[in-house]
Amino acid sequence: MRFGGAEFPVALFIFLVLLFVIIIFIAFVLYFLKAVGIYRMSVARGLRFGWLGFIPYANEFQLGQIAGEIEFGNKRIKNTGVWLLILPIVYGMVFTIGFMIIYIPFLLKIVSITEATSEIEDILPTLSVFIIVLTIFIIVMIIAEILVNLVKYLAIHKVFSHFSSGQKPVFYLLLAILIPCAYEILLFRLSSRPLVVSNTQPFAGTE
Repeated sequence: MRFGGAEFPVALFIFLVLLFVIIIFIAFVLYFLKAVGIYRMSVARGLRFGWLGFIPYANEFQLGQIAGEIEFGNKRIKNTGVWLLILPIVYGMVFTIGFMIIYIPFLLKIVSITEATSEIEDILPTLSVFIIVLTIFIIVMIIAEILVNLVKYLAIHKVFSHFSSGQKPVFYLLLAILIPCAYEILLFRLSSRPLVVSNTQPFAGTE
């Protein structure tokens, strides 16, 4: 195969197409495993609307319903499904709007200054303020993202505790966080196990 010939672009194209197909196939399999896991766990918990596990975003709501109430510090969070559904959406909206509010005015200000002068000293004060404000905003959003993920991890741990006992829920949670694809596989595998009654509190959504 010559890199300078016509064979290389064709081979590269075929490789990229195959890679894309493999990635899509793996993503579909993982989504299917997660959906089936959530559906079967919903049935085991006696919850309605288990089919929501097959619908994007709605499956996060159903996962929270399976978890039930979770403890966040010294507080108990009810309606976990609602929180798992809206928190990422709110976070994304705040990040996007906040970034635009910060970035666009400062960008316009810097452009107007550069049109009026070519001296770098005239731009530095505005640029410094922009960097400081943007850094503070990013730090705040990182903290917010940690809190959003913490709520989800607490819910996932609670779900695992409904279908495993002892220290296994903590171990499974670490696997789900640290190992790619482990989360979906664990949901599918654990959904075939019987409900651990001692770890399961009565849930208002059960029938």
